[in-house]
Amino acid sequence: FASAVAKRLQSLGALTKGDRRANDASDLSAFDLDNRWGQRALSEVLDTIFHYMHVREDEEPPAHLVEELAMRSGDVGAWRVYLEEADEMLASVGVDASSKVKTFLNRILGLPVHFQNKVFSHFAAEVEHTIKMAKERGQYDDAVVDVSGNNIQTVGAPVVMHREKASQAETTHVVVEYDRGVSFVDACELLEAGAQSNR
Repeated sequence: FASAVAKRLQSLGALTKGDRRANDASDLSAFDLDNRWGQRALSEVLDTIFHYMHVREDEEPPAHLVEELAMRSGDVGAWRVYLEEADEMLASVGVDASSKVKTFLNRILGLPVHFQNKVFSHFAAEVEHTIKMAKERGQYDDAVVDVSGNNIQTVGAPVVMHREKASQAETTHVVVEYDRGVSFVDACELLEAGAQSNR
């Protein structure tokens, strides 16, 4: 549900960027799992679960899943046991290898709460890992986001990444540095205004 709400509010935010009274929805992206990275991560999760028989009895989970699944290093067999149980549980609520993120999130609501949390933690950790790896490879695209803050400035000169042959139009890469905090002077003014209103 949070994923659906985040996606809806982000769409609204994109339409109302020109309205100074509109709330900024760009920070809701962390809650939107129904995107290509979420689907890629889900495919990895479901492939692992539904092919658990290829996992050795003594095999440990990937490092990025150990903490999320509350497993200790050296806890032999726990990973395989979890995968077997997840295979049975997901099948019981109609999740299969071709399920989309929206379907998966809706269907796991039918699982017992403790296992619902465990499967979702597995999925969320895989999303985070997928995005991290994409960023390391330079493949992650965060879409169009307005940059707002104090003291916005460019760092270095723009770098031409591509030049279209016919029109000679250029695609450039610009590094931007900005401060989203509150200056000391502004903080003092806010403090004084708050003190005045409390008198």
